[in-house]
Amino acid sequence: MKEEMDRLSLLSLQLDKETSKTAIQAIETYNHLKEFLSDPPYLKRKNTHITIIGGGIVGLMSALFLLKCGYAITILEKKSFGGAASGRNGGGVLSLGRELSEIPFARLAAEIWSSLQQEKIETKYASSGHVMVARNDVEQEKLLAAHDLYNTAGLKVKVFSPVDLKSTVPDLTAEIKMGLFSETDGQSYPFTTVTSLLKYLKEHGATVINHCEVLDFKISNKTIDYVITDKGNFQADAFLLCCGPWTTEISKMLNEPVVVKPRRSQILVSEIVNKRRIHPFVTGNSLYLRQTHAGNILFGGGALGKQMGTMFRIQTMH
Repeated sequence: MKEEMDRLSLLSLQLDKETSKTAIQAIETYNHLKEFLSDPPYLKRKNTHITIIGGGIVGLMSALFLLKCGYAITILEKKSFGGAASGRNGGGVLSLGRELSEIPFARLAAEIWSSLQQEKIETKYASSGHVMVARNDVEQEKLLAAHDLYNTAGLKVKVFSPVDLKSTVPDLTAEIKMGLFSETDGQSYPFTTVTSLLKYLKEHGATVINHCEVLDFKISNKTIDYVITDKGNFQADAFLLCCGPWTTEISKMLNEPVVVKPRRSQILVSEIVNKRRIHPFVTGNSLYLRQTHAGNILFGGGALGKQMGTMFRIQTMH
């Protein structure tokens, strides 16, 4: 008998460690964060300059909110804005699949994404929902346990039967056991988002500099005096690292080790399919699947928790 494998690689929820107590704490954290974001008075500062290192989604979004709080902003990007991990992904804005401690932040992130259009920031965001599918009994048991924890944590998810799945995503195989659906999850388009954020930031006074590589920092008395780049030195009252997988390299310059390991995944993009075949974001079988606003179908994957990288794979094969 073939062993049933767990290929829910996008379900990072550790079911053997999470409890109803941590789920309830997630709701409390969400409420505190919601209250803070509604009026963060001690964040509203003028004549204070922040330099952000890294021009991906995290760096640009951080700049957006700090700019609204009255800070002067400079963003330094080593290559092109959004040209690294932020522009090479499936565009999912997802809560389903995350650990419970991340749920409050993911829920608020979805709310923020849905509100950006009011700022005339175009992201192609759609609250399409996200369905995670189980192919066998092992995966079904995990999703049913996740269902209870997520609902207790404030993330409203529901179980989809094979009939529900067929009506939602007609092209799924009939062999799928069940699905877990989060209607508040969504998807965006990375490059449109980056372009629109840059336009907004420039129009509102932020300084954005691309192809600007950080070489080192000038530090005295455990304080950064300025950052040294191949385009000169930049001073600021505070520096914010938003370097994603490359944070480790930058933090070494500060003698503050932050271990972030890059992970390689894959993405396949089809030609434009005029008919809408897939509305929600779909995950399962170590893959994700979505259809963009333009009609392209994206497939991606890469198992979590495994070492990735070209040299590692070559060494493994030998």
